[in-house]
Amino acid sequence: MVLGIGAVVAAGAGVAAYGLANDDDDGTTTAPADVSLDDLEPALLTENEVGAGYSEVRGGGDDDDLGFDEMETSDECREVIESFEGDGDDEVQVEFETDDEATLSHSLARIDEDEPSFGDVRDAIGQCRTITWDDGDTQGEIGLSTEDVDGPADDAFALAVEIEASSGAVSVSLDGYAVYSVRDGVVSTLGAFGAVDPATFEGEPADRDLVRSLTDTVDEKVRAVLED
Repeated sequence: MVLGIGAVVAAGAGVAAYGLANDDDDGTTTAPADVSLDDLEPALLTENEVGAGYSEVRGGGDDDDLGFDEMETSDECREVIESFEGDGDDEVQVEFETDDEATLSHSLARIDEDEPSFGDVRDAIGQCRTITWDDGDTQGEIGLSTEDVDGPADDAFALAVEIEASSGAVSVSLDGYAVYSVRDGVVSTLGAFGAVDPATFEGEPADRDLVRSLTDTVDEKVRAVLED
């Protein structure tokens, strides 16, 4: 029933995933020219590092993405989402899942020139606090909010996601949390969704403490790749 929801969240959160760029006021820089996505792949999290009962999902991904035509939001938000829409070839990514289907994903992307600044990203998300959609089978609403995050990276912020979706007489709620951080022009996106109770369809809280702690691990791994 909720196929495509992850894609909608990714579209809203993708504002951040592709938006941390060169801006003197924000202190961020573009990625080194000699560092490729292949070079960054060893900095992705592993099962042992994630722990907490998570296993890597091979060939993960959502093939039933919702399009922009199915979303209802402000013109400003729609413009923001479209301008930040990413390409799967622009990042390396790994996904993990628990037995009760709580999920965690980690991606790394290079920052290139002529992209919005870190501050612009947070402002853009402010234009997208609520996104609704209706694909004919599933209807829902996504709420987004940001908060500051302290950590070793050059800069970082967190995105909290609340999703309410329904299909016929069945309703589902989901809780998500992601941290976006940048180190020397490399953006890390680390996000989690809580499991959904199969009896009530109520979503459990995403593991915020795990995401925050892994953000430090990711930053150390990215730093090691860049210094190699």
